[in-house]
Amino acid sequence: MALHGDTRIDNYFWLRDDERAQPAVLEYLREENAYGKAVMETQRSLQDRVLKEIIDRIPQREVSAPYSKNGYRYRQVYEPGCEYAIYQRQSVLKEEWGPVGSAAR
Repeated sequence: MALHGDTRIDNYFWLRDDERAQPAVLEYLREENAYGKAVMETQRSLQDRVLKEIIDRIPQREVSAPYSKNGYRYRQVYEPGCEYAIYQRQSVLKEEWGPVGSAAR
């Protein structure tokens, strides 16, 4: 590639394969992935320990701060074992929170 009088050489241009069909590129990527997996396998126990520590620091139940809009208060609740939030709203005139929608269940 030449631009503004500067020529650059991309030694990895041959890896560009938008259709994912060139056998040489696919084989090279398989070899690189196998190498990366083999190198990282020596750190498996550390990876597991770090992941457990991260998960242990996440609260099991989390409730967002409510915000008001059009006579209702809205919040998000994350329940234990659920990956996604449960959206709730509460009328400013009532005490009870009700579900708006949920992708968690």
